[in-house]
Amino acid sequence: MTSPATSRESETEQSARDRALWCAVIRQALTDATRTIAPSEPNRAHVEQRQARTWFTGAGKDFRDVCYLAGMDPDAVRERAVRLIEEAASAEPVVVRKGRSANIIEFEGKTLTRRQWAAEKGLTFETLASRLRNEWPIDAALNTPTNPARRRRHGRPEARGVGRVSGVHAGTGALPTAQMSA
Repeated sequence: MTSPATSRESETEQSARDRALWCAVIRQALTDATRTIAPSEPNRAHVEQRQARTWFTGAGKDFRDVCYLAGMDPDAVRERAVRLIEEAASAEPVVVRKGRSANIIEFEGKTLTRRQWAAEKGLTFETLASRLRNEWPIDAALNTPTNPARRRRHGRPEARGVGRVSGVHAGTGALPTAQMSA
């Protein structure tokens, strides 16, 4: 049989573990509410974020219950969460969609088209479009310099046209056997 002191101690330990669990629930909800979600992420991520934000800002009883179980003041938690959500929302880069592709990007307080951003950041439009298509974060897509060593040869004038198969180029653009029979 356990002594009353040991029993109280294990109850205290259990209570502390329970509080830690409920604190983790609040922390996860706050992470869900404040994380940056790329426009290309599934709609489910946007719905979950909206639900997490509503959980903090709404007047639901479960929010208060979770705060009490975590040993926290619900009003203080809500106040802090709302401030963090507002900060996260104002820091999120916004991509305004028009049709199937994102044509306008709001970043660093400016709203420009993809073509204008590419020119402003010294990128080719194709590079920026490729980065966005490959789901790069907007900050990285706009601020990562290009690597000149990776540029393709087909963009240079001397690389265009029909290549030589062998020997002297005879002028018709066809293979040497076709040139001889012509």
